[in-house]
Amino acid sequence: MGGRGGKKKRAKWNRKRKAEERERKAGAQQRWEAKGRDRRGTEYKSMIQSNARMEAYYAIQGLHSVRLDGDGAKFVPCTTDAEKEAERRKWITCLKTILPASFRLGTDLPDA
Repeated sequence: MGGRGGKKKRAKWNRKRKAEERERKAGAQQRWEAKGRDRRGTEYKSMIQSNARMEAYYAIQGLHSVRLDGDGAKFVPCTTDAEKEAERRKWITCLKTILPASFRLGTDLPDA
């Protein structure tokens, strides 16, 4: 009547087993990424990164009628339509830039 009472024996930790486990997890992650899926199994959907109404609104407001001078110290008016178009393209490129996703929890603030 001896024994361990049916408990499972844990696998002993060693470097070889740890390396094999790491390779297995990396292989699974690569398979998910190859399928175009995230960790939950949902497919990635690319977003449309343009909005014609917003672009028209800011064009009417005159957002693209000024640019930074060569030194980057102050704004100067655009003199030609080509300069305005170049400024508009720079603006759209900046808006389409993907920002890193990060956040910080402030624990040093008193409770409100």
